[in-house]
Amino acid sequence: MTTETESPVWIIFLRAFAPIIGVVVGWMLVILTRHLEQIWFGAKLKIDCQRAPGKTDETPAAKFVKFRVQNSTQRHVAKNCRAYLVEVHKVSNSKIVSENLISDTFQLPWAGPSFDPRDLPAKITLYVDLVHFSKHQSGWGFHTNPGFYASLATLADHRGTYRFTVVVAGDDAIPQTRYIYVDYNGDWKSATPYD
Repeated sequence: MTTETESPVWIIFLRAFAPIIGVVVGWMLVILTRHLEQIWFGAKLKIDCQRAPGKTDETPAAKFVKFRVQNSTQRHVAKNCRAYLVEVHKVSNSKIVSENLISDTFQLPWAGPSFDPRDLPAKITLYVDLVHFSKHQSGWGFHTNPGFYASLATLADHRGTYRFTVVVAGDDAIPQTRYIYVDYNGDWKSATPYD
């Protein structure tokens, strides 16, 4: 006389859904592996301003405030890099005193200026134009893509400090974000950036 034992419910469930569970686990491993590969072996972007030797550039008629972007890896190229302005805040006594003053993200130009994406090989430095000040016209000058809209013209008249939030992103590189502060008292030569 033979007795048949029934399989527990969890074994029946596992047999029925094993292919689906395998696909989900495999998909999660692929995503995790790609992310870890990017962190460990991908290009590493670094943004700084205050310690950058080229943080400002003067011509006879204007002063440009820039920030530096570096690829700090030994072997990998950060391809198709672009820089963006994502937030602007007024600052007073080292405290944020306004909501974000822009409602959109704007692409910033590489020093030159050019909005075309650029590749950053290992140990290469490029600069991004953040804002400029003219000898002939008072106020903050922004060169962005798309251009600043007329409704944001009030940004140009501010005397004091703005905190800019910038992001640099590229293929096979984790996007980097940095706050950059710029002081301006109305004198075009006095504009001072710091991180």
